[in-house]
Amino acid sequence: VGLRDDDPEAAAAGYAAAVARARALSPVFGVHLSGKPHLDAVLGDTLRSTLQRIVPAASLVLALVLWMAFRRPRGVLVPLVSMLAALLWTFALGARLGYSLNLVTVMVPPLVLTLAFAYCMHVVSEHYTLARERSISARASAAGALAATQVPLLITGITTLAGFLALTLSTIPAIAEFGVLSSLGVLASMVAALVLCPSLLAVLPAPRTLASGAPEQRLPRFASHLSDFDFHHRKAIIATSLVVLALAAAAASRIEIGMNYGATFHPDSAIRRDFHLLNEKLAGANPFALTVRASAHESFREPEALRRLSDLQAWLESQPEVGGTVSAADYVRVLHRAFEGDDPAAFAIPGSRRLVHQLLLFGGSDDLDLLLDPSAREATVFVRSHSQESAEIAALASRVEAHLADPAHGLEGHVGGSLVAASRTIEAISHGQLRSLLAATAVIFIVLSAMFTSLRMGVVALLPNVLIVLIYLGVLGLAGIPLGPTTSLIGCIALGIAVDDTVHYFARFNADAKKAVRKMPATKSALRAVIRPVSFTSLGLCLGFLTLTFSEIQTQVQFGGLAALALAAAWLVDVTLTPALACSVRIVTLWDVLGLDLGQDPTGQIPLFQDLSLREARVVALMGERRVSPAGTQLFKAVDPLDTLIVVTGGELSMYVEEWGQRVRVARLGRGDVVGHGELFAGPVHLDVETDGPVRMLLFTTATLEGLRRRYPRIGAKIYRNLNRVQSRSMNTLLEWLSAER
Repeated sequence: VGLRDDDPEAAAAGYAAAVARARALSPVFGVHLSGKPHLDAVLGDTLRSTLQRIVPAASLVLALVLWMAFRRPRGVLVPLVSMLAALLWTFALGARLGYSLNLVTVMVPPLVLTLAFAYCMHVVSEHYTLARERSISARASAAGALAATQVPLLITGITTLAGFLALTLSTIPAIAEFGVLSSLGVLASMVAALVLCPSLLAVLPAPRTLASGAPEQRLPRFASHLSDFDFHHRKAIIATSLVVLALAAAAASRIEIGMNYGATFHPDSAIRRDFHLLNEKLAGANPFALTVRASAHESFREPEALRRLSDLQAWLESQPEVGGTVSAADYVRVLHRAFEGDDPAAFAIPGSRRLVHQLLLFGGSDDLDLLLDPSAREATVFVRSHSQESAEIAALASRVEAHLADPAHGLEGHVGGSLVAASRTIEAISHGQLRSLLAATAVIFIVLSAMFTSLRMGVVALLPNVLIVLIYLGVLGLAGIPLGPTTSLIGCIALGIAVDDTVHYFARFNADAKKAVRKMPATKSALRAVIRPVSFTSLGLCLGFLTLTFSEIQTQVQFGGLAALALAAAWLVDVTLTPALACSVRIVTLWDVLGLDLGQDPTGQIPLFQDLSLREARVVALMGERRVSPAGTQLFKAVDPLDTLIVVTGGELSMYVEEWGQRVRVARLGRGDVVGHGELFAGPVHLDVETDGPVRMLLFTTATLEGLRRRYPRIGAKIYRNLNRVQSRSMNTLLEWLSAER
């Protein structure tokens, strides 16, 4: 049955009417329907029904995970409302842009839900942590949660957005639309997590402390043991990861690109049974068309041209993917035999041009009009292929066009039809996705390098995420699963989501390392802080994608299962390899650098930084605590014990001593001066120190200086030498003052 209407709904109605008429005319025969237009129509209906089931199912699953994580109604409702708002915003914008659902964009709803879930999980988890540890109001804990998570969330949002924006460069409309809708989903998820979620938390009553033994109490204990393992076995973890990376890359090289048309629907579905039955009984259920053009009008009314057309059919039928062909030459042979009394010997192209004209005239019909145009210059050959693989059909089409390009055959033409177009599109999509994945990786590398102010740190931070993608691709290669339109998207999705947890851990470790100085406590505190949101986020993402396994479309089932597998691997990598890498390198983020103001020529104007390079001075400054104190602030009193070294980087302060009941200014200090070095090394000195105006300063404790000496011995040696010089000059200044007083 052929329909001229290109509208899928009209085509579906037309095929349904044809089936109904066939059944009415032949009630004793079975009627089976297949073909790509019919498959596309059924696929559209199935996508809509699947979406109506998947979104509520995914929302319910994520709500259950939220309850497991927080055990409070607000811990479920606030993220759930934010997630659904993000989904609504995404589809409202998509509808405004005129996008519709297809086999690729139908993946957007679960993707947006899981992204918004992941972002909101970090905010709500930090909210509960602050409320529990500090016993503060809901408004204050919501503000604190936002302050603690906004930078990592912005970075992860930017990196995820970069990954999906790379897809918009695709020449395939479905992939480009997926990239646009996914990018809108990322932006909507960020707004929901950074604006809507904290606002809802702030207006609700302060949360109560969770009972001991709840998951959020058990997970930190597990994180403590795991951090010990990660720290003490970091070299073995990194080495093992590199070996896995190499093995996964080798397995990924075995991936085949393509799609199996016969495996789109469930094995027990009627449409799949009809497809296989017709594919077997009719020598192929996958048709496509070959348009052949001769050199002049009326050419295909000539016996010689029809014989060349017949030779082309014989060559086509010799191809392993072809089950049969039909052309105008077949009509002429059948008519010739019929007019010759059904003589088998007459089943051939007549030698007379006049006879051919007469046969085509008497045998004219609508079917013949589909095979031969009125001018008889163009003829169509309908080809039935029993191949179900898009790669095989695309290869067949290329061989046919190469055959026609040979002038020896005397024919020109091209291959057409929705089947060939779809097969070539799938090939282009899959190859394009690999390029998009590489582009997304490059963009994320640039963002991470900028964030950590180092190309080396960009590589280190990217390594866990590249490992996850290669593990996924390696599984495809080992399992023999082809890389098709849907499976090729998982790499970008896994990369975009996995970088979220990596950035959160590195950011937390960086903050804790500056406070703890030593790496072991920082590793433990950072992993304890992120283990709950990372674990429950991963659980929710895996279960959310697993809801796709209940779809009637096998590509979605495959997508859901493989995405869950990739994200489970991402969790394992993020709690083992990421901490091992973090405690093996020095982390300095862009936010640290932007927030660092040492003024002009710090190595020349600040004696403590003498003979240091600007980079070394920044390293020292970033290991200390940066503080700004307003005018009139008493930094310490003479009676206070002091274990802090203060370096003035801007402003002025005064030192006072009590003498005969009066407060006497000993010295006025400014940029580059050091306070507390004597007390730090030689014991207490009875001096009061106050700021004369706003003062910027760096504070170093004995633990900080010792940590600097261990981690950067050369820099530490220069700092201790400069401290000796500062101490010597200060002693000389004090002796001169005492002499003048006498």
